[in-house]
Amino acid sequence: MSSTSSPTYKDGADASHRLRLWSIGHSIHSYDDFIDLLRSARISAVADVRSRPYSGYNPHFNRDRIQAELESNQIRYVYLGTELGAYREGSELETDATDDFQTISSSQLFQKGLDRLLEGARKYRLAMMCGEKDPMTCHRTHLIERALRTRAPEISVDHLEADGTIETKAQFESRLMRTNGVDEEDLFMTRDELVTEAYRRSAL
Repeated sequence: MSSTSSPTYKDGADASHRLRLWSIGHSIHSYDDFIDLLRSARISAVADVRSRPYSGYNPHFNRDRIQAELESNQIRYVYLGTELGAYREGSELETDATDDFQTISSSQLFQKGLDRLLEGARKYRLAMMCGEKDPMTCHRTHLIERALRTRAPEISVDHLEADGTIETKAQFESRLMRTNGVDEEDLFMTRDELVTEAYRRSAL
């Protein structure tokens, strides 16, 4: 993958005018491939949203190591897993985001994390990073992006895929609806209501 290539949108859209946030899963990428992915979208900062910022299978993504490597490549790093992670162990909010979206998303700690994420998105080309390859199976979508729909509906979250293509917010929402059996053409519900229903079904 070329480190100088421009981001490729599946629908050819030019979203340069929007307030954007990117999403990426480190999966089993080599470090070099991961950096190439970030560079392909001209990412200048990474927000690590993993509750447990370590990987037994891919130790190059352990928190201290990835922070040092990213910063050596002039990519800023911030850890937001305490605020935006899926698991809240050892706190008054000890729970799993997949079980209790409302409790976590309404907490002061989580809202503080969203504040920092939005502030970063206004200053940098910022990607939130977790471990899962597919955003469909990751809390960065089902917790963070879902909460942003209410908190900052003007922001567009683009998913940077393993091959360097980008799945836009609209494309992801369509896939979410198809996966969860929600009719995107339902004339009796708004698109926002349909997406909300798809998120609700995905958590069942």
